[in-house]
Amino acid sequence: MSGRVRREHTFTPVRTLFHLLPTFLQLESHSSSIYAERKQRMPSQSAPTRAKSKRAKIEQSDASASKLILPTEDSRLALSHGTLTGAMSQKALGKQPEHTFNFFEEIPLDILGEIFYFLAPIELLQLARTTKRLRELLMSSSSTVYWKTARQVIAPGMPPCPEGLSEPQYANLMFSNHCHKCFQEDGDLFMHVEAYVQLCDKCSLEEFKRWKELPEEVDGALAELIPATSEKLTAAERKQAWEKANAHWRSAARTRFHVKTALSLHKEYKKVRGAKKKAEWLENQKALWQKTEEHATACRIHFQDQRQKEKQRERKTRIQRRIEIKGRLDALGWREEYDYMGRCSPQETPSAELMMKALYTEYELSEEEWESLKDGMIQWMQEVRATREYHQRSQKILQRIKDKIGPTYLAYILAQHPNPIVPSLMEVAMMDGIAAHLEATPLDEELPEGVLDAGLAKIPEFAANWKANLEQSLLNLVRALPDYAGKEEISMDVLSYASIMFSCRRCEKLMAYPPVLVHACFFKDYQRPKQRKSNKKESLNVAEATTSAEPQSTKVGADICDALPRSRTRFWKPDTLLYLKEDIYHHTNSLLDRRGLSRTTPAEVLFTLNPYVEGLCRCFPSSTRKPERKATRWSQAIKACRRHRSGDYEGCFDLVETTVVEHMPGYRENEAPAYWYSLCPFCHTKEWHFSNHLIACHNLTPGEVTACQQYALREPGREVAYEYVALP
Repeated sequence: MSGRVRREHTFTPVRTLFHLLPTFLQLESHSSSIYAERKQRMPSQSAPTRAKSKRAKIEQSDASASKLILPTEDSRLALSHGTLTGAMSQKALGKQPEHTFNFFEEIPLDILGEIFYFLAPIELLQLARTTKRLRELLMSSSSTVYWKTARQVIAPGMPPCPEGLSEPQYANLMFSNHCHKCFQEDGDLFMHVEAYVQLCDKCSLEEFKRWKELPEEVDGALAELIPATSEKLTAAERKQAWEKANAHWRSAARTRFHVKTALSLHKEYKKVRGAKKKAEWLENQKALWQKTEEHATACRIHFQDQRQKEKQRERKTRIQRRIEIKGRLDALGWREEYDYMGRCSPQETPSAELMMKALYTEYELSEEEWESLKDGMIQWMQEVRATREYHQRSQKILQRIKDKIGPTYLAYILAQHPNPIVPSLMEVAMMDGIAAHLEATPLDEELPEGVLDAGLAKIPEFAANWKANLEQSLLNLVRALPDYAGKEEISMDVLSYASIMFSCRRCEKLMAYPPVLVHACFFKDYQRPKQRKSNKKESLNVAEATTSAEPQSTKVGADICDALPRSRTRFWKPDTLLYLKEDIYHHTNSLLDRRGLSRTTPAEVLFTLNPYVEGLCRCFPSSTRKPERKATRWSQAIKACRRHRSGDYEGCFDLVETTVVEHMPGYRENEAPAYWYSLCPFCHTKEWHFSNHLIACHNLTPGEVTACQQYALREPGREVAYEYVALP
């Protein structure tokens, strides 16, 4: 099987021979003199030559690497001559122009061999692609030791070269970074180890075919001897989500076989005559294939080990890099800011996005890099310092609000009737008679005794006005109904009627009153005001950002305004998401008239009854298009209600007695929601683990938590879905 190439070998930078030559030239005065003499005899301008393309060079080199060149008479002569020029016969060299200079033709082979020992396998491959003479030397069997040494230095644990490949071929397979067919270097590459080839996605699809797509019909006995791959090579295969139940057969369905190997083995297999010889041939091929698989497995284990080592090295480098950066910032006086930066959000420290990449990169920190990062790091630490001071200031003001206002406000909440509609604690703190006193005293000092008594006494009045404004915003939606159009005075009790149902344009959930005040889509977070250039604390009007039931114009200072985002307080502001379901209003009134109930019946009463109803209008296609009659509970039926163009809603529902459907398939008793979300009266956040929230965030005692759970507004977490029951 094949796999994506993930080499983790640590290569030295690509070094040309000219980087290493001066060292060896000092050792050989003869070579140095030749170099100086030939350089003086070089013409001032050489004739222009046409450079070969990169693909042509690679093709020519890989063609030479495909077959190991054995020592010839000329190459043996080279050893006696001791130079690369002596290794080339006059027939191979041809006619050479006078005054040409090529140092590598005259350099002694022992010095050239010493240079080869310093090169990596990929560098030997690149060197072999420069000239014909170097390629002939490096591709000869006498140069095998250079390839082995280079491979063992770079990858000591790599398996040895297999029998079917030469050392240059093995190096090209294991260390090259291009497709062996189209020579592209971009994109993912697949190393098909058993097939001794590395290909891209496109070339893999050309070289590997499914069994039925092979050019010739290959004997099935050869299937287990042909290299295959089950990698996801097409876009459709890569889009398939992994499923445990279908993983095995999907992998088998996309298995592809190496075409060249399949045709080659099939051709040899057809030449073998006789069943006995065929069996012997198959046994020999299986033995060879077993060796190939063992070698491929060893290569994969080696690459996996290299990946683990590289990950460990990168992890250690990152840790060491952070330690060095921390030490340098500590020397500049930013130690506390460095330790605090993890508590800052990206919005509070804009420089963190850029500097975080430099902090967690896997390269060692150099002096030049630090000089380029220093200014950015200091700017980041300055932002962290300002954020830390803001957090400390906000924490002090929030703690003051909890200590001085929290107990009085808790007593007020518990004195109300169940499900009270009250403002949040932060909205109470922004009252005119409280906010000024909270900020007048420095945060490091205690508030004077009794300074907040007058403001705390106005909490009931403030809460009543807040609730009235909130309900008026909902009554404005009710005034759009035909029955209430033009009426200025509408009773607050209308909001609790069963026919008044609200919905959310984002999630299309139906809600009555007061659960509509708990729906999460209608809440927004307080945003910290943008930093002003002036350090002067200006008073900000946040009445527009509190609730849709706006309190009286309230001026608060910068301390409380900045502390709002840190308080986790949310405010109810549905904007255009909230709308009234007029179609449900008419359908429900039709049902109440049919049952003989008053139209002022509360929604809580009708949800408790939740009778089975049969839809008779066009909103329920089963009543007009199909002969069977169906019924479901009212809470499920109103979801299918639509507006009638005629405006006539009389007789939309027909009541169905429970005795008629209780024995029918699909019948279900009226059930309460499995769980509820409670609205915290202090911060207006919707919590599932309400008791844990009150203890952890508001420091309430178990007795106070129990009392708050009985008084909090709730919204069902998941509505019960009722099936339609076929009527007899």
